Amino acid sequence: MTTLLDAQLGADREKAILAKFPQTPSPDALTKLKSVLEFYAKSGMTQDELAKVEDMVTDRDPGSFPFIWGRVNVNTAPAAVLACLPGFQDTNYPAQLVAARHGKTPSALTSIAWVGDLLKQQDPTNAVAAAVGPYLTTRSYQFSADVVSLGHRDRGLRRDLLIIDTADGAPRVVYRRDLTRLGWPLGQAIREGLRLASQP
Repeated sequence: MTTLLDAQLGADREKAILAKFPQTPSPDALTKLKSVLEFYAKSGMTQDELAKVEDMVTDRDPGSFPFIWGRVNVNTAPAAVLACLPGFQDTNYPAQLVAARHGKTPSALTSIAWVGDLLKQQDPTNAVAAAVGPYLTTRSYQFSADVVSLGHRDRGLRRDLLIIDTADGAPRVVYRRDLTRLGWPLGQAIREGLRLASQP
């Protein structure tokens, strides 16, 4: 961590940040952190500073891939999903996060820092950030797609649910389910428009 912060932020900031994690009486204060969000909340870093090191800091062994798994994307999850996470249960944080993210630029949403800043305003002890941090991310690697297709002149219908995984870089379908029995999902007006467009 010392080398990383020194290289990215300079020696002065590296010392100021690490001073937030005293080595006495516990010499492993940094290793006891459970997430990047908790590290940010306790470090006193700015959003710009975190952006320079966030992709190089992990709370898991980098040798074990994937080292980020099973997390909820705070940029896309509905409030009902966020409300199930530790630290967020029976609080107003989920609704506040959903409202706050609508006013953010796409670049601001790439870092977990915006979540840390919102939590810090109401919880200076960082207890909520410590509890919820291991369960949040600002990125998604798995996507679902409900794909429907029609045959020529509206003859024949096929509908599939696809789960696509991009964690390895190249997208790949990891799950496919036939949903044809559920019928056309997009309303009659769209289907009629497609039928008319396919006529000679």
